[in-house]
Amino acid sequence: VLPRNAGAKTTKPVMVRPVRQQLRPVTSLAASPTSPLIAIPDGQRVLVYDWTDLTVRQVIQFSGDVFALRFSRDGRILIAGGGIGGQSGHVTGWEVTTGEQLFSVGSEPDIVLAADISPDGRLIALGGPSRVVRIFDSVSGQLTGEQKKHTDWILDLQFSRDGLLLASGDRFGTVLVSEAATASEFAVLRGHNGP
Repeated sequence: VLPRNAGAKTTKPVMVRPVRQQLRPVTSLAASPTSPLIAIPDGQRVLVYDWTDLTVRQVIQFSGDVFALRFSRDGRILIAGGGIGGQSGHVTGWEVTTGEQLFSVGSEPDIVLAADISPDGRLIALGGPSRVVRIFDSVSGQLTGEQKKHTDWILDLQFSRDGLLLASGDRFGTVLVSEAATASEFAVLRGHNGP
């Protein structure tokens, strides 16, 4: 693209980015802890950008709309949770450098709104409108535990740094801490008056 004064000499090209035809809300955002990558949902796909030059490094297809994104603690794996509202939900994980799908877990009756991957990459936690936290083994895909004490939609999940505990927060304001491997209740944190 030439600058307005096309006759003038310029050493730096002017870059114009395409304008999006349809604006969508950003439902999630994830930043890699080990590299300059950010992941942003774009409908039924995930765009992985290098934030230093805003180039797209990966375009990853997802089955349904994306509502949750998270990089693993080592930055090697990107997970996305979502699905089709009122119909299905799941979490899928990919190798960041190659875009290869590593696993897909969960068969929820509604979308997944929150997801996390344990520090060792072995456990995947998910939750959403079903009000149940489910924990899956990423290798076998088997369900390892469920936490059914939430009374409203689960909006956030996070494993502890050592991977032993899992915190889950719901729309009612409850924060539950569970044992990561089994989802057994460890503590209930009170004090929030809202989501």
